[in-house]
Amino acid sequence: MIEKLNDDLPLYDEFLADKQLFADEEFEETVDSINSFTKPTNKYSLTKTGMDTGYYQIKGIDSNHLSDFYIEITKWVRTLRDGEPLSYYEGEIYFSDGSKMNLTRITASTLEDPASFKKYIGNQCGPKAMIIGSPPEVIKAIKTFNKEIPLIVEREFGYNDAQNTYYTEDLVITAREIIEYKTPIKFSDRWGKNKLGFNYKPIHEAESVKKIIINNFISWDESKLIFPLLAFAFYPLIYSLIKRKNFNKFYLMLKGPSGSGKSQMSKWIQNFYGEFQTLIPWNSTDTAINIVGSAFKDAILAVDDLKAQNFRTENDAKKVMTTL
Repeated sequence: MIEKLNDDLPLYDEFLADKQLFADEEFEETVDSINSFTKPTNKYSLTKTGMDTGYYQIKGIDSNHLSDFYIEITKWVRTLRDGEPLSYYEGEIYFSDGSKMNLTRITASTLEDPASFKKYIGNQCGPKAMIIGSPPEVIKAIKTFNKEIPLIVEREFGYNDAQNTYYTEDLVITAREIIEYKTPIKFSDRWGKNKLGFNYKPIHEAESVKKIIINNFISWDESKLIFPLLAFAFYPLIYSLIKRKNFNKFYLMLKGPSGSGKSQMSKWIQNFYGEFQTLIPWNSTDTAINIVGSAFKDAILAVDDLKAQNFRTENDAKKVMTTL
């Protein structure tokens, strides 16, 4: 069963006809002998249309224009880098001419630092965006109007720690259901044009997929090669269930003359786990292979083009075995 979740994030209601929003930025608490109360000390407003687009700072009867753009954050993602928490935001930047631009992976530390934020806006938006007032006040205004964005935790591709849920960028897979849902995946920037994931089909198309596997793949070569290869393709999915019996992770090596289809077969198996135009070659450094491989802990990683000339010394052979 495939269920689609509504992953649209909540937006603020436009409760004023002229689309001008007001929000309290901070409150000062005063305690007297009778009771305590809060009163607004600073306010920000946001205009979303026309040449007056942007943030404003309001003090009393005065209104200071802070920027000619505004930002809607649609995604707040938190992850770990070297054991330290790291947050970044994604969304849209809107301009006074009615156009907009993607807000792409701006880190929380950039949004905390006025100088870094001003540099980011300059590099990202060029002359379309201008910070007119105080950069620290612009940052406070942005945060004021983006307080209710839900937190999304970045995950590694594959099983969670409890080994009961399998995460891809587009799906959450459990024993009971397959849910279509967007999850930020760690290390995805290392894959280039390739994409880890599953190409899933509605149930009524399962029969046609089965026929393709039987007619095109199983008949590709001898059964003593194809059956172990097909079984190996699904090994990462069941490893968590059998690792108590066998802690070793297996590898499969295809051997044959040039042009016999080794690379094509490896790419076909690799594409069980996404869309791959290229495979990482064995002539990459062992460090490069390990860096890419760290993202494939619960998926097949096909490494192509292992040749005799790769083994110039005994050390070369040891490096390959260590990598495996």
